[in-house]
Amino acid sequence: MEKKQAGRILQITYWIAAATIFIWAAWLRWRLPLDPIVDPDLWGYLLPAIHKLTGMGFTHETRNFVYPAFLYFLLGLTNDFRAIPVVQHVLGLIAGALLLLGWQRVRGFVSQSRLPANAHRWLGLFLITIYLFASEPIHFEMQIRPEGVVAFLAILNICCTLQFTYWFFVRGNRRTAVLSGVATIFSALLLGSAKPTFWFAALASILPVFCVFVRRGWAIQKILLGLGAAVSIALLILPEHLLARHDAAGAFLVPTLLFAEHADIIRDQLARDLDAGAPLPYPREFLQRIRAKFESEFPKSVVASLHRYPSLGFDPEYFIYGAPDSLCATLRNAFHDDLAALGRFYRFYYMRALFHQPLRVAAKVARQITIFYFPKCGAYSLKKSQDLQREYQAGVRVMEGLRIWEMSNFAKFQPALGSLGRATLLARESHSLTQSGWVNRTLFALAKTYFAGLCIALLLAIAVSLRATLRHRLGWLAAAVLFSYAYSFAVCFEIALVNSLDVHRYMTVQVIVALFAQFLALWFILEFALEIRARQKHRFLIAPDAKDITAEASGSASGSGNEQAE
Repeated sequence: MEKKQAGRILQITYWIAAATIFIWAAWLRWRLPLDPIVDPDLWGYLLPAIHKLTGMGFTHETRNFVYPAFLYFLLGLTNDFRAIPVVQHVLGLIAGALLLLGWQRVRGFVSQSRLPANAHRWLGLFLITIYLFASEPIHFEMQIRPEGVVAFLAILNICCTLQFTYWFFVRGNRRTAVLSGVATIFSALLLGSAKPTFWFAALASILPVFCVFVRRGWAIQKILLGLGAAVSIALLILPEHLLARHDAAGAFLVPTLLFAEHADIIRDQLARDLDAGAPLPYPREFLQRIRAKFESEFPKSVVASLHRYPSLGFDPEYFIYGAPDSLCATLRNAFHDDLAALGRFYRFYYMRALFHQPLRVAAKVARQITIFYFPKCGAYSLKKSQDLQREYQAGVRVMEGLRIWEMSNFAKFQPALGSLGRATLLARESHSLTQSGWVNRTLFALAKTYFAGLCIALLLAIAVSLRATLRHRLGWLAAAVLFSYAYSFAVCFEIALVNSLDVHRYMTVQVIVALFAQFLALWFILEFALEIRARQKHRFLIAPDAKDITAEASGSASGSGNEQAE
């Protein structure tokens, strides 16, 4: 009776603590200005919504349609820009709830966990407290960028994947497995569409779902899953394809990034080709001019890279946006603004550099990935304070530029002008976003131990896979840990291929995934240690009994021998 009462008290305390955490996290968000923070990328996300709301139709401005459609829905419903941070704050709180649900779901993967249930629950509360109180997710939620919803979409995708794994592999429940499988596919496509740098991770999360198609006797489930996948593609991929057909600049974006991010390798490859007289599909005189432009522009980009792109050793944005006569501007003029032809040139020389200098490209990718892991994990922002006043001042300049630009229709949309007016007032006031000292210290400790936790978890996962008894008890937990770590690795690998992790938001937007992986690794290490301790204790208790049995048998044998002798 006393145990039941103590358990009830602990449960009530747990839920009171959880409610307090979410209430405090909400206050941390709503005490800040509710007008959104904007940056120079605003036009690509906001203009499709403004164009639709001012009668021009929904346009495709180099960005995937999902986040602009989200903005269109909010602005059409509320006619107020403040709705964007408000809804993103709510999604941030829901992301915290999903993080806790995912944590609890993984416990179902462990057969007879040796970590007490109460300890596991309170560890999960500590996990969501760190996430909800950290300043960087709150900062993202204040911005008109897809990063404001990525944490929600990423943890939703991870939770759906974990649900599918549990109901398909662990429990074998057909109905729930199919539902969670469709949810996994839809959430993966939604995440990748909203934030393309998550495409590799999102597609990797779908791989377990394909196991349904090789399972015998699941014919109806295969049909339902296929229909769910088709509907998801029709809702998320087909509209993007149709809208992007008329957006030449959007198709031109990735080739430009590949060319600029690998400019040092492409420059050397171009020089080799010209010196060797290699047969090329472009006039030699044209390539000579491009080589000369490379030689004159590259030293300037090196100077520009000192603070922005130290790992690359040059600034790729300088080639794209640096000056009216920058390298990419010169090439664009040479191709007479034929973006399709220029895109083919960019792709040609990137592929040529990749084919002839694969080790240099691989070294660039590896160097970029190490930024995330060393000397500390880049997912954790350790800024004690962020100056919001300066960001509002920069945002006002961006919105003023859109207001002057007639094609943007910004000046014709009254809610946009209202947001500009309020942002102008906020730019004159002192506002900052601070991170508590204990949160900062905790994040610092997590950042320093992230890679060590990954290495230990990997070694223990290998040990678990080699022992049948350990594999039965801890195998799925080990798989969940490795999946969570691999999720961030896939994101980093994709960014390293196309862009650079010197852009810190590419790393800090992964904080919810990094936290989940690291806490799962801690739990896995504890479970393994408790399992080994229990086995040693079991052997210690059994060993004396075995000796006693042997001694009794010896004594009995000698006693019967004496009787015979008598």
